[in-house]
Amino acid sequence: VFTADDGGDPQRSLALVKDMVENKHVIAFVANQVPFTMQAQLPYLHQHGIPLIGGDNTQPLWTADSLAFPLGTTIAEAVLGDYKEAHRRNLPRLGLFYCIEAPACTFIRDYTVNGGASKAGEELVYQSQISLTQPDFTAQCLGAQSAGAQVIFLAMEANSIIRVAASCSRQNYHPLYVATAAQTTRDLEGYNTLEGFYATSQDFPYMIGNTPATAQFQQAVQQYAPNLRLSGATGTAWASGQLLAKVASAGIGAQPTSQDLLNGLWSIHDETLNGLTPPITYTRNQPAPPIQCYFLIEMKQGRWASSSGDTYAC
Repeated sequence: VFTADDGGDPQRSLALVKDMVENKHVIAFVANQVPFTMQAQLPYLHQHGIPLIGGDNTQPLWTADSLAFPLGTTIAEAVLGDYKEAHRRNLPRLGLFYCIEAPACTFIRDYTVNGGASKAGEELVYQSQISLTQPDFTAQCLGAQSAGAQVIFLAMEANSIIRVAASCSRQNYHPLYVATAAQTTRDLEGYNTLEGFYATSQDFPYMIGNTPATAQFQQAVQQYAPNLRLSGATGTAWASGQLLAKVASAGIGAQPTSQDLLNGLWSIHDETLNGLTPPITYTRNQPAPPIQCYFLIEMKQGRWASSSGDTYAC
């Protein structure tokens, strides 16, 4: 197993991919977290027929490219799940803060404005583009408060989320915050300004261990990485590895190729990996269909907890 950090730099990302393929003979990439750099990799991966097996699901490329095999809830469906949950909680007035730096943030804004919010019965009453380097969000908090936003989707990373909640709290404004799995890190725990914050989780809630499949995950963490700070990305990485194991065990020989893995992936139909992911289906030489279902996690007493247990909603 080879790993590398591309630092969000598209040129560096492509160079790392080339090195792994040409010098380390990698035949697949598993659980890639590439919200800034996926586009840079894809042309080269197509030249060599190398699949992306699971990953961050933070942009629509995951359901637009035939070599991408998303695992768990895809981005538009995850955002819609958040909005459905807000409406179920009788919080119909929505605000949106979205970053300027990442394509995923722009996609979330466009999806929300162009029918995503209204599809769930939400009214978008305030939106603001922000920067991840922004030290303070008082202007955005006052704008959302004045517009009567009851719930705010935060399309940004964890450190910015912490600063947003602090800025709004200083204005005595305490909306409910929501996001998707990519932001659900342990770094957000322990802040009373984030109590009640919830997020759709694309794969199983990483803090549970009440089923054979999730118990195996927790046992592996305790055995091999007891100090690992778990997150939504950790759960996705585990589920992606389980998908690879399932595909590799289906008659692939001692020297597997990328094509062997692709053939195995194309045989996957309505697979949940024993409850680790909502149902996934892949079709030969076709982009994966959107994955509609999602789990839900929530900040309770300063810690992430599973609102839905091991059950996903659709």
